[in-house]
Amino acid sequence: MCFYYYFGIFLYSVCVFITLTNSAGTSSNNDPKVEYPFATICKGLVHKELAPYNVMNIETVEVLKYGFELNFRQLGTYAIKNNDNKSVKLQGVLDFMYNHFKEQETIAKECFLKCPQICENTVDLSSASLCIGGTIFFEQKLLRFYRTKIFDTYTSFGNRFHYKDMFDNFIKDFGTVLLPESFIY
Repeated sequence: MCFYYYFGIFLYSVCVFITLTNSAGTSSNNDPKVEYPFATICKGLVHKELAPYNVMNIETVEVLKYGFELNFRQLGTYAIKNNDNKSVKLQGVLDFMYNHFKEQETIAKECFLKCPQICENTVDLSSASLCIGGTIFFEQKLLRFYRTKIFDTYTSFGNRFHYKDMFDNFIKDFGTVLLPESFIY
């Protein structure tokens, strides 16, 4: 009888140990880093540009200038509507920009799905340029200088662009190059 008692405790502890170690490094499917890698990195870039020292509020004028640099009028409109005297809450600006970035990334993903596929999750390089080129990520100053590097990284022999690999590995491949760890959400 004692054997069954101790064996039950052993079996329980093994099950708990296996469950804890297998779930330690996983994340849910709703993790924005996985679902929207470009939006996540670009949100970090905006944060780094507007508030490199982690302030809570930003001067409205600075937000307006940054919106002008990006040629993104909606950011200026947001700053004017949501300011309190002379400043805007940083988190509000970041959330607003992140939502816009998610929309842009969704448009790019849908564009890739509409392109003629060479094989699964692969399109030709000219189709990739059309899908990515018109987004705020590359059209403006956010990732413009990394465009060639990104295309080179995910293009294989015969000008085959692997867009799924780009979305799956973008943070791993370019996150630390573009941002210090503290700015990646």
